[in-house]
Amino acid sequence: MVEKRKLVTKEEAERDAKSEDGGPVFPSDPLPLELINTVKADLAVKIGEFLTPYGVYRDVDLRIVTSDGSLTVRPLSATYAESKISGI
Repeated sequence: MVEKRKLVTKEEAERDAKSEDGGPVFPSDPLPLELINTVKADLAVKIGEFLTPYGVYRDVDLRIVTSDGSLTVRPLSATYAESKISGI
């Protein structure tokens, strides 16, 4: 179980995301995604509350599938600002 944390403001998140030397947090090098070509996975993910600097997503439900070098996230459903969102 993931520990529930306080919701941070957008300004706090942006401040915390800066690297110590002022450069980008993530390198511009491509991500090493070769692993997707070697792994088959089918994951069901359910999250009660997903806290972001922009708000809280509730009842997050998604499926992540890797096969033949592709990574797919679908379907996805959640509640944000008391509105249901979903996508295929």
